[in-house]
Amino acid sequence: MTVQSELRSAASAYIAEYRPSMHPALWSHVADSVRELAFKADLTTPEQAKRFMRCTAEYLLWLAERGLSTDAASLTNSDLYAYFVTRTSADIASTRERRAFAFNRLSAVLRGTTPVPEELRPMESDQTQPYSNDDLVRLRAWANSQSTEQQTRRARAVLAFGAGAGLQPHDLLSMTAGAVVRDDNVVIAHVPGNDARTVPVLAAWEDMALQAADGLHPDDKVFPRVGTARPSELVREFVRYSAGEQRPTLARLRATWIHTHLAAGTSLRALMSAAGFRSTTSLQRYLVWVPEAPLSELRLASPVEVSR
Repeated sequence: MTVQSELRSAASAYIAEYRPSMHPALWSHVADSVRELAFKADLTTPEQAKRFMRCTAEYLLWLAERGLSTDAASLTNSDLYAYFVTRTSADIASTRERRAFAFNRLSAVLRGTTPVPEELRPMESDQTQPYSNDDLVRLRAWANSQSTEQQTRRARAVLAFGAGAGLQPHDLLSMTAGAVVRDDNVVIAHVPGNDARTVPVLAAWEDMALQAADGLHPDDKVFPRVGTARPSELVREFVRYSAGEQRPTLARLRATWIHTHLAAGTSLRALMSAAGFRSTTSLQRYLVWVPEAPLSELRLASPVEVSR
């Protein structure tokens, strides 16, 4: 059984056993409908199943509370769904992404395709989707074209330590220049904090990682904190107001780093350690972007074929 097949089986099991955090009496009103839709929605991982079922249950209850129909026409009405989102969602990208994902799957099940509501389009991309090589070329140009030396250094730090070492916002804000070293011709990022670890920077990003730390005192931060907001908000605000047409998200840069290692066959134990993961469950949502291995590759990797 392939990894993708195992994940689909796990998703089906999750759908059958799913119990949301809402009151059981509320869930009982929509449970059968949500499960039926989930089984039809081609959900490929337990994480996708969780996102879909939670958002779909909330939408069905919202419609019912207002005496609105829960037929296919209502469930896939983009204007109605957009109104639901604006009335019930905080202005948080992750929440709107989950609801955009659920709406797209609902539409695929019930009508084939439906335009994504305008309010959701900026939040539509899956943050576990890796950037393409063409995207990364454009993002390099973004990092190198900022208007000041400090802005350029910060942009390089975001890109190099995101795509090159898989750092998260709190990791990035804690990194000092002295923690970026060349050791035996490999650039290493020594990540401090509760998830302290040593991460080799991918070769393609070594030069930019060194540029981000170059000229700083060893105790200086490569991405200095400005303000008191959470690390994720500080990085997001910097990127939002930076120059350039295509700007990265640190989540997708981390996803690109993880995908690069998965595609290269890095051992899961080593990858989990470098990523700061404590269980393989954290990797599941990234595996959907790893292409199926051709049967010929599986044969070549089997002990029988290797011994021939």
